Amino acid sequence: MLSLPSLSFGGHMAMDEKSVVGGDSQGEHIMSKEDLADTHIIGQVDHKFVCCFAASMQSIALVDQHACGERIELEKIFEALAAGCHDDKLLSTAVLSPAARVLLTPGQHAALVKYQTLVSKWRFHVDVSSAAMAPDGSIRVKVHSVPKVASYQAAPEELPFFLQYLETQKEVHFPFPVPHNCRKQLVYQACRRAIKFGDPLTDLQQADLLTRIKQCKYPFQCAHGRPTVYPLFTLDGPDACAGDSRHEDSEGKSAGWERELGPID
Repeated sequence: MLSLPSLSFGGHMAMDEKSVVGGDSQGEHIMSKEDLADTHIIGQVDHKFVCCFAASMQSIALVDQHACGERIELEKIFEALAAGCHDDKLLSTAVLSPAARVLLTPGQHAALVKYQTLVSKWRFHVDVSSAAMAPDGSIRVKVHSVPKVASYQAAPEELPFFLQYLETQKEVHFPFPVPHNCRKQLVYQACRRAIKFGDPLTDLQQADLLTRIKQCKYPFQCAHGRPTVYPLFTLDGPDACAGDSRHEDSEGKSAGWERELGPID
């Protein structure tokens, strides 16, 4: 494990699906997906981070092992939902008896009709044929079942909010969009399944973590939206990390990143 007692990051962070930006007194360090693909492991730090060398940037970055684990697990969950091969403990149907009556606006009802397949896949089973106009212009429908994510059961009253969001969408593909409270529960499940802070990782486990985060669609955001990778600083000189950085140079001094960061414990 690396020992970096003096290393801290007090700058700013910003990220999107394509890149992450770390800023400090020396300026901004922007890491793209292409840069992430060209990162190489140095070692684990404090059982919390995996320290990496980003060759294309000639930079050092810290990979948050829990945040990466969350992102990996969340994308695995959505892939399983999309493929229809998820565990029923993850997403199942809770039948309502008697059926619940829910009021929809005309726009929400139009979204229900348009996206009925998506709504049904999210286990909101609605009898569209039973729709009846209320005196105030709203439309009353019967909801026969709601989604259950792990131990959480959605309320029928969540359906109008989901439909209101669907009104703004031009195109949808299950499992997206996700009902708000269902997403919160799926994020919680991803968090529970992820590698934790404090977990010691072998070299193989570190390599597997880095390989899998590189394959994610949104590698720079954890399930909660926090950064997964922190670009720290750029090493001096184009050859600062050339060659095998774990070996010593001809003068017996540690080469590359070891001169910058210190030895591995």
